[in-house]
Amino acid sequence: MDDGYNNGKAVVLCTESFTLDEVILLKKVLESKLELIVKIHNRKSSTGKLGYRLYISSQSHEKLLSLVKPHFIPSMNYKLSL
Repeated sequence: MDDGYNNGKAVVLCTESFTLDEVILLKKVLESKLELIVKIHNRKSSTGKLGYRLYISSQSHEKLLSLVKPHFIPSMNYKLSL
């Protein structure tokens, strides 16, 4: 619940600690199993290291909410714009 945030209606998962191959695999799983629209964005840290974040499209916001809302603790609902 803590390694992400909402960006308008899009949700960003902070996956910089994963390799690009791992991020691609996670993207494919989110798309094929959960039918979410997901994009990978490059992100350069303050030290110059390149990482990758997953952006779950605003078009998938309602679907994502229906999947995760029952499992969220109330203090973290702001992560989903609730």
